[in-house]
Amino acid sequence: MEDRIVDVSSFSIRRAWGSLTPSNQKVLLKCLLVTSLSSLVLGYDIGIFSGVILFIQKDFNLSEVQIEILAGSTHLIAALGAIVAGIIADKFGRKITLFISSFIFMFGSLVAALSNDFWALLIGRLILGIGIGFGLLNGPLYTGEISPTTLRGSLVTITEIAINVGILLGYLINFAFARWIPENLSWRFMLGVGFLPPLITLPFSCVIPESPRWLLAQHSTEATEEAHYNLKLILPNHDEIQERIDEITELLKLRKPSFLELFRRDSPHLKMLLIGFGIAFFQQGSGIEAAVYYTPITLEKAGITDQTQLLGVTLGIGVVKLLFIFVALFLMDRVGRRILLLVGSAGLVLSLAILSTAFFINASPIVAIVGQFIFIASFSLGFGPAMWVFASEIYPAYLRGIAQSIGIAINRLISGLVAISFLSLSKAITTAGSYVFFGAIAFLGLVFVFFVVPETKGKSLEEIERDFIKNTEQKTWQKTETQ
Repeated sequence: MEDRIVDVSSFSIRRAWGSLTPSNQKVLLKCLLVTSLSSLVLGYDIGIFSGVILFIQKDFNLSEVQIEILAGSTHLIAALGAIVAGIIADKFGRKITLFISSFIFMFGSLVAALSNDFWALLIGRLILGIGIGFGLLNGPLYTGEISPTTLRGSLVTITEIAINVGILLGYLINFAFARWIPENLSWRFMLGVGFLPPLITLPFSCVIPESPRWLLAQHSTEATEEAHYNLKLILPNHDEIQERIDEITELLKLRKPSFLELFRRDSPHLKMLLIGFGIAFFQQGSGIEAAVYYTPITLEKAGITDQTQLLGVTLGIGVVKLLFIFVALFLMDRVGRRILLLVGSAGLVLSLAILSTAFFINASPIVAIVGQFIFIASFSLGFGPAMWVFASEIYPAYLRGIAQSIGIAINRLISGLVAISFLSLSKAITTAGSYVFFGAIAFLGLVFVFFVVPETKGKSLEEIERDFIKNTEQKTWQKTETQ
């Protein structure tokens, strides 16, 4: 089968969406509702906890170390949740994983909101973290597998949009509840609102179609028939449906390398895994969790002491974060993933240089605020959404579930380590020094993208994998010829 690269340079999201039938659009919207609300819960937790910190520190008389543990533990345990979710997603399907994540979200939110001491709150956040791991694994995975090729980048970017809508919602509720609800109750209401999104996704996760790619990998007549039916639900014409089935089945027929073969230097699948894992690492390695969790504390160190002003600036950062995600949404399938990653990475390096300088010379709080805004905008344009897009398309088909779960686990481990250590790191090497540290990692991320990460826009998942295999075969052949 000849490679078919979709020309997305002339594509607009409206035109690509308009090429689908109303029935296709309705099914995709239902699927996106489930996956995006799962991601929204993570964003809400990040946004709300930046305000909750201010209240539970007084109510429970918590130390800075205990606050770090509460902030970071959710992400650390999410790494375990993602691994378990990957195993379940590959063995039992994508739908069941989404259902389980909704149930865990609800239970974790209630336990946290009703907690009466540090340990009860920690248990609630650990439960919530497992649900986050499930949701973050299966949201991009499922969306990438059911999306039409011309819309995949934009639709998977909705994962990051949902996270940022959740963050902004958390900031808004922080701002509102802090003003209108007594302090000893406000943080409980803040955490309790997290119960609502999974309450919506729970029933919808039962009626969305299973991933056609997962069904075809089961190699049964019944599963193949269901895959064909599900593709009819999301693709508009018979030729495209048959072409998608042919591509998937052709790739599934290829011999799967053994575990040891996977780690050979000339393995195309090893390169795919390293790119996915590298992007997962650098997305969090630049310190984004420090920026969103500890914005009020950082700005307080910069010289802003009024609590309302702190929450107001934090809310403004949330708005900017969301706006630039929408910019990425419209550019992801036009200019491509690689360009956005390069621009975003360069912006991260610049902003962290501004922030480290601002704290080193005790500059005006305005300089720190500008640095924070550039940092958030750069992240939201590049690594923020691009990581989820690459996570949905860069891994080999036969390893996609478990490989993506390992990538998410790496991502959450780094996220948790940043959240759990930022205040201590700032004490040890100063706030300026911590930004220099994150800036160095951001620079390495820029180098990694420039030299290693390929462009994948306009290609089906099967074409991306075949390109890696062909490139590796060509290099092996050229090496043989020269010997």
